[in-house]
Amino acid sequence: MQRRNSGFTLIELLIVVVIIGAVSLIAFPRMQAAYQTSALRGARVRLVTVYGAAKAAAVQTNRPVRMHFSGNTIWVTATPRLTVGGSGTADTIGPVQSLYDVYGVTVSASVDSLLLDPRGMGLNGGTVVMGNAHGADTLSITGFGRVVR
Repeated sequence: MQRRNSGFTLIELLIVVVIIGAVSLIAFPRMQAAYQTSALRGARVRLVTVYGAAKAAAVQTNRPVRMHFSGNTIWVTATPRLTVGGSGTADTIGPVQSLYDVYGVTVSASVDSLLLDPRGMGLNGGTVVMGNAHGADTLSITGFGRVVR
């Protein structure tokens, strides 16, 4: 009686590995571009969310609020200071956020800060350009506080 060996030969396994490698080489650039596009979209959504939080903070606390841009970092402050202790004349609303650390995008703003009055209405407008290796996205905020893509 002859026994038959079941399984794959080394040549068959090598062919499968080569095919998987070729498919990966074709798919990798597309996956990388999709990831960068998603990161750019996420940064835009985060920026709009922070601006919405700034408007809400202005209305809830009935005081002027400012959304600051410094390099790739954004944060929101409200004046006058309500909390006791600490230094400075403004309360920081929420965390200081680096869009480069989270999304890998660079931020360039036409103004250093966006101002909101206690009613949540914008007092100045500006344009924010976010970019990465895949492209750029522009977000405009009108003088009345309307966000336009």
